[in-house]
Amino acid sequence: MLRFKKLVMENFGPYKGIEILDFPIDGGVVIVRGRNGRGKTSILSALRFVLFGYIKLNGKKTIPLIDYVNQIGADDGIYSYKVSLDVEMDGEDYEITRIYAPKSGITRPMSERDYSSPQLSIRNILTGEVLTPPSSIQFLNQIMTESVSRFYLFDGELLKEYESELSESEDEGATQIREGIEKILGVPILKNTKYHLDHCYHTQESAYRQVLAADKTTEDLGNARGMAEKRRDEFQKDIDALTKDFQEIEDELREKQSLFDKFANDKELFNEQTKCENALNQLTDRLKQNEETHKSELKNAWKGLLVPILLQHLTKIDLEINNTESKLTETQSREKVIRELQKSIDSNRCEFCKQPLDSESYQKLSALLLEKQNEVTGEMGEIDAERLQHLKNQSSYIKSINTDGNVRSMITSIHKLTSEITSLNKSIILAKINLSEANDKVRASSISSKELMQISMDIATLKSKKDKTKKGLDDAKIELDNKIKILKNIDEKLEEITKSGDSKVAQRRLKFLENFKNLVNTSISCYQEELRKQVQDDATKLFLQLSSEKEYAGLKINENYGLDILRDGENKIPLRSSGYEHLVAFSLIGALHMNAPMRGPLFMDTSFGRLDYNNSENLIRILPDLSKQVIILVHDREIDEEMVHRLIPSAIKARYGIERISARESHLRLEGGK
Repeated sequence: MLRFKKLVMENFGPYKGIEILDFPIDGGVVIVRGRNGRGKTSILSALRFVLFGYIKLNGKKTIPLIDYVNQIGADDGIYSYKVSLDVEMDGEDYEITRIYAPKSGITRPMSERDYSSPQLSIRNILTGEVLTPPSSIQFLNQIMTESVSRFYLFDGELLKEYESELSESEDEGATQIREGIEKILGVPILKNTKYHLDHCYHTQESAYRQVLAADKTTEDLGNARGMAEKRRDEFQKDIDALTKDFQEIEDELREKQSLFDKFANDKELFNEQTKCENALNQLTDRLKQNEETHKSELKNAWKGLLVPILLQHLTKIDLEINNTESKLTETQSREKVIRELQKSIDSNRCEFCKQPLDSESYQKLSALLLEKQNEVTGEMGEIDAERLQHLKNQSSYIKSINTDGNVRSMITSIHKLTSEITSLNKSIILAKINLSEANDKVRASSISSKELMQISMDIATLKSKKDKTKKGLDDAKIELDNKIKILKNIDEKLEEITKSGDSKVAQRRLKFLENFKNLVNTSISCYQEELRKQVQDDATKLFLQLSSEKEYAGLKINENYGLDILRDGENKIPLRSSGYEHLVAFSLIGALHMNAPMRGPLFMDTSFGRLDYNNSENLIRILPDLSKQVIILVHDREIDEEMVHRLIPSAIKARYGIERISARESHLRLEGGK
């Protein structure tokens, strides 16, 4: 029997200094009560640390060990912690101790990289003998492996998950739990018998082969049987090797996945760092594009600034051009008249009517010519053709500026780009701050992104190897079955020709061992089935005590040790509440402890949260029946003190309270016994 005697935590989690949890000698129920966040789960974490060397939140997510360094102690320069567990194993007392401390030379550790692996020490309390590392590992495996620990140290919030994994489907989670259950029930010990019988069978086969070789009538079939044995053994070796490889791959994959999960927080840091880098790069690219566009548009921006002034000037220019052109047109018209008059006078013939001019007409035309000449030189003034052309050039240029590339739109675009550039510069400053903070967190992380990526790649590689190995294993099993059939055909022929003598005796011995081996295998299967039936019956008894629903008739177990609620005989309840998931899981755990060859303590953390008043009462009643040593970790609203003393007064052996010293420190206080 395994019994916990004392748990000592030193600077672990919220427990500064040394905190001791003593377990009564005569077993019974121990209640540890505390509000949320005070350190109940830390007690369970301390047990996992001292037994396995790591801590998993809710039994799944691995937590960095550095997170359990007591913060107040760290402020005082204490960066290590120690957990010791005194246990009684088969009548002898042992002290198991693990220490988590910084590496030599590290005075102020910043991450898990600065820490050594937890140091394990196991000492026989009576003799003082310290176990060697291999003996320590063997001792811990005898006490409790991780696969079975979920049924001794469990979080009540995982009860529903246990039941869902123990469904009819065959997956890795169900397989691990089933194997853990069978270890609790001692099935692996029985399977060792099978391996011993296999060895005896092969030894007899060798003797049988020698006898057949010595007899002329059986020599050929003996040789054929020898070849068939060789081929069978080759495939069996392949199967054994592949099975070993498959198990090693699974173990390594589980270890890698656990390691990957352990650094889940670091993975988030790397993702955040990458996110910050990408955000900064995107902002920088956008800023560069906007600055280039801004620079390009500024080349012509000066035009936009002059447009209002030039437009006012354009009005004056166009007015002057119009006036000048009007004057020019009128001057040209008058000059034409002058030319015609001058021509008439010079030719003494009217250019309009083509008649000779008389003296009077001549004088009149001369007077009119003089008048028109005076008008051109007087009223019209001198017209500067060069200035007129200059004015026209100015007008065309101003108009081209006003219409080229939509200047107004360009000005608006420049204003918008300027605003965006200012905003982007502010965003870049913030992005650089975020990236700097992310870089600081990454530098303090316990693993590099390259190392984490390598673990991820290793996981993918292992999954691929696992699939290939599984296929190779399945193919080898098919070939092995074929070789066994060939052996059976040869043996049938040998039975026909072997009548007496040494061959017959050797044949009968081999047949006896084969039948005995099959009998043992069948017996193991029957025993496993009987165990399942016994677990089912004991779980049903517990469930009927727990359940307040009278229509429920019991539980039915499946191959994975999952339990279904039955109503009216064989009718299963298809859907059940979270509360009843808890009751079914409690029933399973209690039944396992009842049927385990080695009884052990049962720790229950936050187990009553989903149960109503009646079911809580029922669970309290059966607590002493679940295990010889039951420790429950509860908060004030989960379990009523008066109810406990009313229902199981003699079973309560000790009560502890977790006292809040500060937000970072708690203290265990023994409140009393029975």
